[in-house]
Amino acid sequence: MQGIAVRWGFRLYNKNLSWLTDPEFLSEWSKFPGAVGSIHERRFNLFNLSKIVRDIPGDLAECGVYHGAGSYLMLSATEGTDKTYYGFDSFEGLSAPKQQDVVGSEVAFRWEKNDLKVEEDIPRQNLVRFSSRVVFYKGWIPERFNEVSGRVFSMVHIDVDLYEPTRDALEFFFPRLSVGGVVVCDDYGFETCPGARKAMDEIAERHSLSVVHLTTGQGIIIKRASNVAG
Repeated sequence: MQGIAVRWGFRLYNKNLSWLTDPEFLSEWSKFPGAVGSIHERRFNLFNLSKIVRDIPGDLAECGVYHGAGSYLMLSATEGTDKTYYGFDSFEGLSAPKQQDVVGSEVAFRWEKNDLKVEEDIPRQNLVRFSSRVVFYKGWIPERFNEVSGRVFSMVHIDVDLYEPTRDALEFFFPRLSVGGVVVCDDYGFETCPGARKAMDEIAERHSLSVVHLTTGQGIIIKRASNVAG
């Protein structure tokens, strides 16, 4: 079985990994509409990363809401706090890829403008459980960032796949991130998203930080006290 999986590019999980049966995560994830039969390690990581910022001052932000699955777990993990979730999305799909987004692999998927388009009503309905803590800003990044310029953030989840919106999100939110706050780039380790990786590496280098590259493809930056100047 393992040989067949490798041949076709699939991975087999070790059945002894405890996250696969983690009761807290499964209980929360099962409440998300459309989650039935879907257990994803990136979702598990995001849920647990969101838990560690419960006591870090600041709100939650997400760039690239899509159906709201990540949003749901960020909100669930911080339930009982006063954190507001601010979601930014064009709800028209991706912007046009630029030179920094050109994929080097000949077999990797290539994004096109308006890929991943979803109507705003879908994530809004999926997040109805947390509606009192949710604010959406429809528009192309970074058009509406100024509307939260006075806020402080404890966690920012960036899932926009391309260089320019990832760069713009990092440049806006990192100076507003509390010490101990976390930036999660969902696309960091994917061959289909070289621009997202470039943007993360650039800001990490600028602030003498390292990007924690997870095997799920996620990239993480944690703000230190030495970065408080922005």
